[in-house]
Amino acid sequence: VHAAIDPKSLKALKDWDVETAEVEEAKNSEPRGILQAYSTFESKVKKEMEACYACVKEEDEKAMIEAKIQAALIEQNHNPIKVTSSGTEARAKEKYFAGGKWRVLKRCQWWEDYTGEPLVVCGHYWRRFTPKDPKLVEGFLPSGANPFAGDGDFVTTGGGGGVACIDYSVGIRYEERGKGWPTGAMGTGLAALRMPESTLMFEDGRVEKMASGGTADSSTSSSVG
Repeated sequence: VHAAIDPKSLKALKDWDVETAEVEEAKNSEPRGILQAYSTFESKVKKEMEACYACVKEEDEKAMIEAKIQAALIEQNHNPIKVTSSGTEARAKEKYFAGGKWRVLKRCQWWEDYTGEPLVVCGHYWRRFTPKDPKLVEGFLPSGANPFAGDGDFVTTGGGGGVACIDYSVGIRYEERGKGWPTGAMGTGLAALRMPESTLMFEDGRVEKMASGGTADSSTSSSVG
């Protein structure tokens, strides 16, 4: 899944827990679960999204496009459950094709600001290791650019090197098959992180050491993906 550590969203979820406990104690009601929490946050978000279109005329195409972008940003970034489970997004410099459709928003690389000591393990950000034959797959990016391209194939990342993304884009192997390429040609793989050894166990039997890219303490970990 997408996953992110976002202090503001985590605080909102903790506040929800406190408010929920107080309501349950006062009313002696049934516990309120995650679905009710999501519904409450989503109701607030929908009102904010509707406000984006309040003064926009349908015939004003440019203003309508801008309103849609702003609404999409609010939809993704203002619900703390959605943020912690799928990350934040920002306006892309230009539209790009990924996941079967054209997109105008890009995923924020939240890990660049993470400096905490516990190692955070996440996935779904379409990391890829260096292809064996780069020329074969050059220019073909069905899931977008590799956000960890400059970090090394098996290295933790982040402001303090405390984030390990272990999603190696196994979800786009159908693209490899469709083009008749060898399995893993695009740098794809299915990995699990073994702790405390900090080793990546791949589906084909390979074992790679996850090297530290910073000062993070890998003796403890917080998995969010």
